[in-house]
Amino acid sequence: MTVLSPTTTVMVKKASLPATVAIAFVLCVTISVAVFGVLLVGSPVRVYVGYDTDPSVMMWFLTWWPHALTHNPNPFLTKFSWAPIGYNLAWATSIPGPSLLASTITRRFGPVASYNLLCLMVPAFNATAAFLLCTRLSRRFIVTLAGGYISEFSPSVVGHDFSKSLADRCSLRQWHSKHYRGRQR
Repeated sequence: MTVLSPTTTVMVKKASLPATVAIAFVLCVTISVAVFGVLLVGSPVRVYVGYDTDPSVMMWFLTWWPHALTHNPNPFLTKFSWAPIGYNLAWATSIPGPSLLASTITRRFGPVASYNLLCLMVPAFNATAAFLLCTRLSRRFIVTLAGGYISEFSPSVVGHDFSKSLADRCSLRQWHSKHYRGRQR
């Protein structure tokens, strides 16, 4: 019989990282759809996640960046908003990266559908990135999955207006995960 003490280390056999990440990602997508996507069932092109004016602004940004880059105006200055003076988009959180990634979906199904897809996928990607960060602390799947869950689906995160933090949530954890991936324990 082995007696565990604070100095005893128990090594858990490390499972295949791509397989565990894939399982964690599927679970995170399922949780994201269950938490945020319940209202979207049946009409994801007409109903959107969020309230107030922020979702409509994010949907406008989803259409603006592909338009600006294909029609050659300055993408940071627009006369389409706040006409006739225009608006400097360098002062706004305008999600150029996600809007370019979702441009085919925006063209095919409209900005509401691509906004909803982003609202469902960004928490799943962030929770998976937090899961990867937690693998640096523990090799137990349940513990690392709980870390990803708490990071993205806790009441304090879910309670905030989703669209206000959509742009902020897109890249910080992914960068952090890449930054720590190469370091040894």
